[in-house]
Amino acid sequence: MKAPERCDQALEEAERYMADGTAPEKEEDLLEFLMEKLAIGPLLGLLTESETEFLRASMVCGGPVPVSAFAKISANLGEKDSRLTDLGLWDAYPDMVNRTETAVAVNPLVRPRLKKLSEKEMEMLAGLVAGPLFAAWGGEGGKKRPPQAQWQLAVLGAAAKHTEMVKAGVEDAVEWLIQSFRYREAAQLAEDGVSILENANIPVPAGLYLRASDVLVDVGKIDLAESFVKKAIRVIRDKTPDADIRSVGMGAALLRHGRILKIQGHITSAVKAFEEAKITLQAGGHQRETAVTLVEIARIKVLKGDVDEALKLHYETLDIFEALGDRRSRAVTLGDIARIKVLKGDVDEALKLQNERRDIFEALGDRRERAVTLCDTGQIMVMKGDTESALRHLGEAYQIAAQLGDAGGLSIVGIVYGQMLIIAGRPQEAKPVLALARNTFLRLGKPDEARKVETLLAQLG
Repeated sequence: MKAPERCDQALEEAERYMADGTAPEKEEDLLEFLMEKLAIGPLLGLLTESETEFLRASMVCGGPVPVSAFAKISANLGEKDSRLTDLGLWDAYPDMVNRTETAVAVNPLVRPRLKKLSEKEMEMLAGLVAGPLFAAWGGEGGKKRPPQAQWQLAVLGAAAKHTEMVKAGVEDAVEWLIQSFRYREAAQLAEDGVSILENANIPVPAGLYLRASDVLVDVGKIDLAESFVKKAIRVIRDKTPDADIRSVGMGAALLRHGRILKIQGHITSAVKAFEEAKITLQAGGHQRETAVTLVEIARIKVLKGDVDEALKLHYETLDIFEALGDRRSRAVTLGDIARIKVLKGDVDEALKLQNERRDIFEALGDRRERAVTLCDTGQIMVMKGDTESALRHLGEAYQIAAQLGDAGGLSIVGIVYGQMLIIAGRPQEAKPVLALARNTFLRLGKPDEARKVETLLAQLG
């Protein structure tokens, strides 16, 4: 068995190969074996020139699609699809929208061996595939499609400037990408989708503006995120006749605006936005959403040093969540109160609150939030000087994040856990933890955070 670091390297080489076809560094690696033993090269050599072009053109789709989507490409090249499937160069699946139909996609091991499509080719091919695929999947009025299908429609629609496809799929697609931790892709698709709809004078839903603003904040495009929130506010104010929907929508938009203003350092304006959101939501009788605004106001008061007033607001929200039976939000608020208790030096009370928070998330079966709570608890243990207990809590949090494939946990918990391993005199264990945190930050489109981790790794040698 190879050393752990060699296994990590092999996995990284696998990711590079699947992404851009970069071969492994050493011949004995798994991917070298796959390339030689599966005879991908000889199989490709059996194809005619036009068959190769047909196979390559099908890479315009990022996942399985009905064969009928390639009808125009097939007609242009004068090729059929049967050989590609028979040779294993296309993989066949049940279609994700019409389960009785067959869908195909380029074999993942084959894709890196084909010449990458240029931006111009992607645009041209998307134009050929977009219409047939949209029709095959039900068009604008089709039955509800799974998120991955919406993503495929939105991406092809954006490339082909097919406004109906973008309108039909982009909002669900952006949400799916966010849930898959593909923040950079989500941000780009949201930006492109909004631009296409606006340029075609098609009304952009307020929900798309708001979700786009969320992910744009995640990738650091703060000014664009703010402009989208302002547009959402105008849409909600001018084009939402239902008073109840308007009040909750406006409250959500004002909340987002306040958070962006807070990031920009405009604290007074942020408080104003949060207060306006609170009034709007209270007037509409939206208790839970009102409590969320109180949480945001309390967090700003912590930043300004007014921790006693912040505690008062948090306890007020705690009562609201308890009355509503919202255990999850109550647990989150317990975490906020615990952090304030730490600031006031009452670490024992903070630990008690974190334990209660952990128990709630355990009962709810929310492993991700349980991991976040374990991380916070571990940091309290550091303050108490209990290194062994801190490592145990942080290690468990990190293990849960790894099991869930939670990018946020692997990066944020990874930094804290890695630093504690260094403090405990276990630098060799810290290296892979920090390396994965660095790589995860890069994948999430957060290069500044990745550089901080890289500095720690450099110090380890």
